Amino acid sequence: MIDLAPGMAYVVRGDNSVKSIPLSSYTLSERTGLPLDAAVSAQTIYNTVPAVYRCISLRAQAVSRVPFEVEPDGKGRYKADRDEVARWIRRWLYNIEASLCQDGGAYLMFEHNKVKALGLKWLAFPTVTPVYDSAAGVRRFDRDIGAGKPQELAVEDVVHIWLPDPNVEVGPGRAPAEVALKPALTVMRANEYVEQFFERGGMNVTLLITDPATPDSDLKRLETWWKKLTRGVKRAWEAIALRKNVDVKQFGYPLDQLAMPDLKAQALREIANAFGVPEYYLSGDVANFATAKSYDLTFNADIITAEVGLIEAALNDQLLSRLGLRLTFHPERLEVFQEAELSKAEGLSKLTGETAIYSLNEARAMMELKPVPGGDWADQAAREEAARQAQAQAQAQAAQAPMPMTETPMTETPLRALLDEVRAARQDVAAAVKAVSDADPD
Repeated sequence: MIDLAPGMAYVVRGDNSVKSIPLSSYTLSERTGLPLDAAVSAQTIYNTVPAVYRCISLRAQAVSRVPFEVEPDGKGRYKADRDEVARWIRRWLYNIEASLCQDGGAYLMFEHNKVKALGLKWLAFPTVTPVYDSAAGVRRFDRDIGAGKPQELAVEDVVHIWLPDPNVEVGPGRAPAEVALKPALTVMRANEYVEQFFERGGMNVTLLITDPATPDSDLKRLETWWKKLTRGVKRAWEAIALRKNVDVKQFGYPLDQLAMPDLKAQALREIANAFGVPEYYLSGDVANFATAKSYDLTFNADIITAEVGLIEAALNDQLLSRLGLRLTFHPERLEVFQEAELSKAEGLSKLTGETAIYSLNEARAMMELKPVPGGDWADQAAREEAARQAQAQAQAQAAQAPMPMTETPMTETPLRALLDEVRAARQDVAAAVKAVSDADPD
């Protein structure tokens, strides 16, 4: 049990501990129990602030989805299977981008023997330290995993990818997570404040100020009661009678007066801007579907395309060139770019009289399908020319053919039938006259 000295102020912390301090030393950290800025790093906010974790995950997932090809490019120093190298790259793309966002750099160790590439190993950024030389730049890398002496790694065995920074000549640049540190701290402190508020039974940070004449027995009773009261929300409504010589002072404002939703909304906007991520990815607020598509296109065109270009250059220069291979990313094959190109093609087609803008094989390539025979522009042009020639020939033949008769000439067969009918009628008349004569002889 803590002995409470008369005439002192006591800070009751979130873990129910009571600390006696002079009022002159009463700082923001003591009032809130939150860590000082110096103790908070990019790794801290990645692990504790959901918005930061979300932004890093979004960028890493977007980079890892970009299609790429690994193709032969000359003769390399080490033998390597092209498909296997592609699998190495695909495996670590997510980690590379996540580390660039969090730390401003990423490290991979190239494992090999004298003639063959054996693998690509991921190195956590905090475990690697570049050792610089004033003349040569980076002289080596030291890897420290907390087990004995740091391991010295040769520069050619460590693939290092660093963000560019105009303030840094050699080494990792400033990471987006470092830029987002201040707004992320706002979110982290707001969350911890609410958590500690309910851990203390729904009360703000409290000072217990006692009279110098308060007996030790009363001080101990006060301490015991306070610990029981601040065990959490389940005991928040317990009541107890206080002596008049104990003054309770609470710091801060009720939760409904802190404007936390507005503060957190502003902090989320600043975090999204630091990472170059559309704000609606974090909040879900977007005007309509067309606006969301526009944000998606901008995010992939301005952020992801540039990021894969940086990764591509570093991997080609430091790794694949030694394997006789070359890496090429194809962000234009992403669905968001294909939809934009299709919309553009439809608009141009209307302006050119519904004329095709893409050949069949070009359209199939956009869908990552194999080309088909006769699907190129030259083949389509030959087919169209053959169709025009066939149409012209048909029109010429139609012009040379004789005009058809408009009346049908009378044939012999209908005339003979008519004469037979006349003869039969005459015979009928003669028979009728004879019959009358025979009936009346006079």
